[in-house]
Amino acid sequence: REALIYKLLAGEAAPFLETIYETDWYKILKVTYAEPLATHYAGFGLDYGYFQRELEKEASLLEQEGGVGAVGGIVPHHYPFTDAFFPKFFAYLKKTQPRTVVLIGPDHSAEAKGNIVFSERTWVTPFGNLEPERAAIKELVAAGLGSIDEDIHQTEWSIKILIPYIAAVAPEAKVVPVLMRNDTPDVLAEAFGKKIAETIPGNTVIILSADFAHKLSRTETDVRDEESKRAIDGIDPMTLGIEHIDARPGLISLFAAMKARGAVFPIQVGHGTSESLHEADSQRYPEYPYIVSYFSYVFAKNK
Repeated sequence: REALIYKLLAGEAAPFLETIYETDWYKILKVTYAEPLATHYAGFGLDYGYFQRELEKEASLLEQEGGVGAVGGIVPHHYPFTDAFFPKFFAYLKKTQPRTVVLIGPDHSAEAKGNIVFSERTWVTPFGNLEPERAAIKELVAAGLGSIDEDIHQTEWSIKILIPYIAAVAPEAKVVPVLMRNDTPDVLAEAFGKKIAETIPGNTVIILSADFAHKLSRTETDVRDEESKRAIDGIDPMTLGIEHIDARPGLISLFAAMKARGAVFPIQVGHGTSESLHEADSQRYPEYPYIVSYFSYVFAKNK
């Protein structure tokens, strides 16, 4: 009942919406950002019905197979191709029921005010609100490992698109939203990952939102994907470049955190490309102008 649609139906005002026309039957609302927002709004318009149906199937299979809970993971952010990966990936998160989720994504526009930036705002989703883990964020900022930048979190999609799914499967979790510029130095990315593992103990899952090879031929994509798979299986991000993944600094941070936590057993739960997904189901996955590759992994402490 905290979702925006319920509040609007109940006649509650939203600070970023202005009524520009109203009859007895409907209203037309205009989105405005005249006042600073106290919240971020995530994910309206996505196909949650499909996700929920497939999630229940995957969660049931995971239980039957005695699947492990997650300590970390990698999942794509390129909607609607994400539909092929989210149900199975988030079934692991549902099983884990983490207290905290650290969500790392790339700053595609390179407009963030620092190499590593956080959001301290509440996230409003169709499944209710997610609160940030403000104490952990403040500690990371105090350690000189990032800063607050709400503006870029308002526009960048790489983690915003995942937020509603976290709310759907782990509604009690708090989040540490992290965006990283791709020019973040390796040494800073690694230090950040180690600090995450130290700062946020207990039942925490660290997720990297990343898409892999872009705009290459099918043959080149296959070569880069095989290299990416070897690097992930070996927990060795330094062999990969921007031609492999759109979130290399985030991968370095994720691997540093996983090593610190002893979660060195990556389990591949999905792989495909925009081309292969379209060929398999052209109704759900549109033809895309170029090939984008996707991996989905879960990291566990035990095989």
